[in-house]
Amino acid sequence: MRKKMRERSILGPLEEDILQHLTAGDLLMSFLISGRSTRAFYREASLRAHARYRRKRSIRGLEAKGLVAYRGDTIHLTEKGRELMQILAARTTPVEAAWKGTWWIVMYDIPINLNPMRFELRRILIRAGFRKLQHSVWVHPHKCKELELFVKNHPRMAAYVRYLEAPPFAHLEKMQDWKKLATA
Repeated sequence: MRKKMRERSILGPLEEDILQHLTAGDLLMSFLISGRSTRAFYREASLRAHARYRRKRSIRGLEAKGLVAYRGDTIHLTEKGRELMQILAARTTPVEAAWKGTWWIVMYDIPINLNPMRFELRRILIRAGFRKLQHSVWVHPHKCKELELFVKNHPRMAAYVRYLEAPPFAHLEKMQDWKKLATA
C-alpha cells in the first residue's frame, strides 16, 4: 500500500489533468515537434489543459448565475440565459439604418435608492449611441431594443423611465443637429 501512495505522489493535479486529457492534437504535436524537444510538447499539452480548465470553470460560473443548466451530459440555456442572449443580440444589431425622421427620446428621474439601475440605464444609453439633450433626457434616431428589454425586465424602473417617439423639433430637425450633441 505504501508503494501505491508513493507512486501517486509523483504527479501533481496539473500533471494528472494533462495526462488524462491528452487529445489526438497533442499526440500529433508530439510527432511534429522534433524528438529532442519534448519540453515544447509538454508546454503545448499544459496550455491545452489550462484552456480546458478555464472552459469548465466558465461553465460552472454560468451555471451558478442561473444562465445555463445541465440535462444529463448536455448544457442548455435557462430562461434567464435566453433573456441575456436577447440583450446581447440587441447590442450587435446595426443602427446605421436609414433615419425615418423621428427621434427616440428617453427621459428618466430615478430615485437614489435605485442608483445601480440608474447607472445600468446610463451605460445602456451610452453603448447604444444615445446623445444627451439635457440632464436625464437622451435622444437617438433609431429604436433601441436593449433599452426596451431593460425596462421590461425591471418593472420597478417603468415608473421612472419614459421612452417615446417624437417628430423633429426646434434645434433637432436634422441628423447633423443630433451629431452635434454631447455623447455623455
